[in-house]
Amino acid sequence: TSLTGDDIPADLFFARQTVPNACATQAILSVLLNNASSSPTESKKEGTTENGDANNASQTLEVGPMLTQLHSFIQSFPPDLRGEAIGASEEIRQAH
Repeated sequence: TSLTGDDIPADLFFARQTVPNACATQAILSVLLNNASSSPTESKKEGTTENGDANNASQTLEVGPMLTQLHSFIQSFPPDLRGEAIGASEEIRQAH
């Protein structure tokens, strides 16, 4: 079932694919950015012990400065512009 309107969680990251042959890259970015911490200190929140061991399933990922900056920049964009921004990112194109 598709989510529409108010059913879509506000913090769900989705970018419309606007670059041909980039579906795997888009999928990986969606998985990473939907599980990423919004700041480097957020990964220390409940869910990990001091030595980093997981103690529940609500852990977030640290995706590094480049993806953190990209996510922050495009977070307020609509899905089509997020896709365009991802396609325009030189770092993403090189990694693809």
